[in-house]
Amino acid sequence: MNKYSEELKEKTREILYDCPVESFMRDLKCHLKNINGKFGTMRLRDAMESRYVIHLLNDTEGKSESYESIDDLLEGGWVVD
Repeated sequence: MNKYSEELKEKTREILYDCPVESFMRDLKCHLKNINGKFGTMRLRDAMESRYVIHLLNDTEGKSESYESIDDLLEGGWVVD
């Protein structure tokens, strides 16, 4: 299902694991995109606490998707934007 490059998936893993401040500069959130065209954000605090909750934007604003791990998030089609 996930057609993103291995490099982008690895970059996503590194950012969500290491939580570099520069990746969360916009409102203390990291922006993500989904292979199905959705967009969302993850709060720095959630990433630092290994809570992988993506707050959906656009038509689905106010809703969220939660994942047990970074690998589950990647399998769900999400990568950093």
